[in-house]
Amino acid sequence: RIATLKSDLSKHKIDIAAPCTSSFSSDCWLLDNLTPLNRILRRAALELCQLQPRFVVVRSTGFRISICSEEDASLDASFITYWLLTHHICIDTLELDHAFCYRHPLDVKLALTSALNLQKLKFCWQSIDGAHYIMEGLRNSRYAVLDLDLSMLSIDDKGADYLSDTLTRNASIQSFAVSCSHLSAYSYGKLLGTLVSFRSLTQLSMHSAKGCGSKALANFLKHNRSVLKLSLNKFHSITVDDYALILDSLHDNTRVEELNLFRCYIRDEGARVLAAVLKKRGSALHRLKLRECGIHESGAIELADSLKSNTSLEYLSLRANNLDNHGTAAIADMLKTNKVLKKLDISQCSISSHGVSLLVEALLANTSLEYVKIGRVPVSRSAEWLPLHLAQGCVLERLRMTWQSQGLYELAAVIRGSETIEAVHIDSPNLLTVEAYSELFSALRWNRSIKTLILNMGCLRDVSVEALTTLSEVFSENETLRKVKITQDSTTNPMAVAYAGLAHSKSIAHLEVRDEFWQARNAKAFCNAIRCNRSLVSLVIRSQSLVKRAKLLDLFSKSVYANPTLTSVQVWDLEGATRSTFKIREACRRNISSLHHASRFLLRTTVNRPSAAAFDEAKKDVLVHHLTETMNIERNEAKMMVCAAERFLRANYFKLAGIVKDKIECISQTKETTMCLDSLNEDCLCNIASFLCISDVLEDE
Repeated sequence: RIATLKSDLSKHKIDIAAPCTSSFSSDCWLLDNLTPLNRILRRAALELCQLQPRFVVVRSTGFRISICSEEDASLDASFITYWLLTHHICIDTLELDHAFCYRHPLDVKLALTSALNLQKLKFCWQSIDGAHYIMEGLRNSRYAVLDLDLSMLSIDDKGADYLSDTLTRNASIQSFAVSCSHLSAYSYGKLLGTLVSFRSLTQLSMHSAKGCGSKALANFLKHNRSVLKLSLNKFHSITVDDYALILDSLHDNTRVEELNLFRCYIRDEGARVLAAVLKKRGSALHRLKLRECGIHESGAIELADSLKSNTSLEYLSLRANNLDNHGTAAIADMLKTNKVLKKLDISQCSISSHGVSLLVEALLANTSLEYVKIGRVPVSRSAEWLPLHLAQGCVLERLRMTWQSQGLYELAAVIRGSETIEAVHIDSPNLLTVEAYSELFSALRWNRSIKTLILNMGCLRDVSVEALTTLSEVFSENETLRKVKITQDSTTNPMAVAYAGLAHSKSIAHLEVRDEFWQARNAKAFCNAIRCNRSLVSLVIRSQSLVKRAKLLDLFSKSVYANPTLTSVQVWDLEGATRSTFKIREACRRNISSLHHASRFLLRTTVNRPSAAAFDEAKKDVLVHHLTETMNIERNEAKMMVCAAERFLRANYFKLAGIVKDKIECISQTKETTMCLDSLNEDCLCNIASFLCISDVLEDE
């Protein structure tokens, strides 16, 4: 195989120095829209895939290289890196992990220097000396990087000097992330001084900065007018005064729309400064993330008070802060008057049962919130009547809570009568009983508004057959459910009963299943459902045991291959299952192609039936004439090709129409000939066949 590959590539003056054991990834089937020269590269990718694919992801819009080597793998991919980057191939994304950089530092430097069109770079390398190779390669490069992620790279002052030189020549960068844990105040200030005048920079992420650089960052925020998204993560060594200095600089900055302070302990003092920024007229902040920031009652009260008059903030996360009773009361009071906030996350905030009751009253009065994440609700009377109150007039579209059995019965009542809730997330299974699940499944069966169901059953054992039968009926009868995610880790649940309903679902398009054990009976029922289902478009499987059992994996790949609608399939931890991976990928590629052809056929259905029937005979002669001239073949052979294409169309017409149902409406100039897919039937077949084009006959070419 390698010898044949070398021979083909040598004809185009492309040489491979040696065979390699680590090569392209299974996603290389997306290499369809390439020039004739690059078709040779496509074949090279397909051939190298037979050698344990782990190297490259190639897309029709360009090339994306992601090298993830393992410590125990015999990796010799450096020559391929250099070959791909230097042979005029439009690679735009490169990601290198620690193991590859550690083994091939000089090749990394050479590749970065020699590349032609890299636009997005991401590195993971914990060695400071190793980072110098990358910085030198970037400094000597000739391309304009748009997205540079160095958040996992250990950069010292010397590397920062190289980086500043690189950025000076690369003023078109749009997104930049860097780790500052090894930088001095001087290097930190020099780096920010280089970036301050960049007009194209819209996203900036700084990790693990020291307190000595707070003045430089504050000065940057005062003078920069391009950054829209600012992320400051894990600033552990910065004092409260430093945080106040940084946040106070936002008074003069009216451009930042998103601020993320993950694990930045700004405490109540920093929250007060942020509150003053939010109160200021003209504040541009739309999204504010304050997860694990050490905010307590007084800080929450200040923030809540500022949001009463704020007219811009649409998303607020206070996750993992200690709000307590007074802070929760302030948030609830703010929700009664705020008409702008759409998403709120106050999970893990030590909310008491009294706080829950206050939030209930606020949610009933609020008309703007679309998504609320509260987290675990304490066991009390309020937890029981919370869902009942939500049913009386709350306009929430998404509700995520860590439900306990006491409140789940009332939630079931809400689901039965709700016309607004579109997504339900049921978590923390250890707190739920089997009976509670039965009540929930029964309610879901009759609901006609929920589109997304995320169900974490965890290790809950011995769920009754009756309950799972009801869940099966939810899958088969509920016509609004579009996305389902199921997690279950028990070996005793007869999930085969529930999976049976998936085979008859008419609405579920996206399915994700996580099952660490996959009993044979459950796996076979699931595979049968995938084979028979005609609504699924996307499927995600998370299970290591499925990969380890060859027979089940083969059965799964055959089921996917038999499904005519799936266009995206992901199986996590699929290393070593190359043959099955190819079958899955080929099925996805085929279905995408079928969808494309179906759309093309049906969009041409714009004339009435008599006209199509009259036109059909003449069209066939035109096709035959074009084929004889284009391919230089006999007329009889051309007729056979046209007939074969028509047979393919007739054999697959109903399948193709089913795929694009509800996605395409065929409209002509007069309303009398408008044809919606709901009314397509066998009488329309001659109409569609009349529009068969030469490109359809020659699709293999």
